[in-house]
Amino acid sequence: MRPSETLTCTPEMFRMEENLRNIHLFRELDDQVLQELGVFTREIDYDRKQYIFIEGQTRDTVYFLHTGTVRVFHVSSDGRETIHQIVRSGQIFPQTGAFDLSVYPGTAETITPCTILSTPRKKFEAWYIKNVSLLKDANKTMRAKFPHRGGARRPELPFYDSIERIVANSRSTS
Repeated sequence: MRPSETLTCTPEMFRMEENLRNIHLFRELDDQVLQELGVFTREIDYDRKQYIFIEGQTRDTVYFLHTGTVRVFHVSSDGRETIHQIVRSGQIFPQTGAFDLSVYPGTAETITPCTILSTPRKKFEAWYIKNVSLLKDANKTMRAKFPHRGGARRPELPFYDSIERIVANSRSTS
């Protein structure tokens, strides 16, 4: 989208914008940036005990949990289950990040009924790189507002680290 272009906000787009604003990573972004992301983001409702993705599938989608609780787990060859992540409202998953091109590292299953926002990984990557400075500023603002939420408790931390790697790699290859 060119700077002179603006999106006309339909009721569906306004709802998606508000849903995206509930994701920790996006809370401080302006309306137009969220509208751009909302154009290619879908909202999907899941019942309890439904699979979102299966370990080993191609990682082609980025997920944001709007409401509910999800677990991401791995089952070993001897049948033991290891939980990698419990995802709560406002978080991105899987925690290994949006730009990792490998397969999904585990299976994601809903623990409660959930509303999940999903966006194609390639489109999200392009949107993110275009807006990386805004997202960094937004995260700095969030950290300043909530200093007690440091370290591993920051829900965007795994995602933010993978973004930094992508940006660094893109700069080194340019």
